[in-house]
Amino acid sequence: ASWCFDSKINEFDPDAANVGPKHVIEVKGRPGSFFNGFLIDVNHNGIVESVQDVSGTFDSITGLFTALPNAMRLPPATYILTDPSFTGGVGTDLNTVTGLNDFVTVCDAIGIPNSTATESELYGEKLGGTDFSDPGFTPELIFRDSINDELYAIKDFDNVTSVVR
Repeated sequence: ASWCFDSKINEFDPDAANVGPKHVIEVKGRPGSFFNGFLIDVNHNGIVESVQDVSGTFDSITGLFTALPNAMRLPPATYILTDPSFTGGVGTDLNTVTGLNDFVTVCDAIGIPNSTATESELYGEKLGGTDFSDPGFTPELIFRDSINDELYAIKDFDNVTSVVR
């Protein structure tokens, strides 16, 4: 959507237990633009578990800014970046037309399963984003390639042994 200034989730850690009390999410968008919206976590049952404000100005050169949401649920989950027009809240059910209609403008959505059984229970593709296939592990880091925007999941940040697209 044009309002999103080409904004996408660029990098985040869905398993930040070893990082500290806050997660870090990096958002990519139009350099110099201001972004204001929400980071939304949806569980594999389609229920919104958290809605957090995310705002910042994209760096004039890199087109990135970082935000510190309080929590992000572990996979299986779908992580959604929206503009401020989101009208739902915690408990919104994406399995209903009303729940899906609460997402007026979705800037990006990434679904991460924790098994092959939960691959079909993600909402990234339904909202215009991406759903991963089961990587066989809980990723320590999800990131986008800076050239082609492909998404990658890394198993072990300190000893990169598994990368999955």
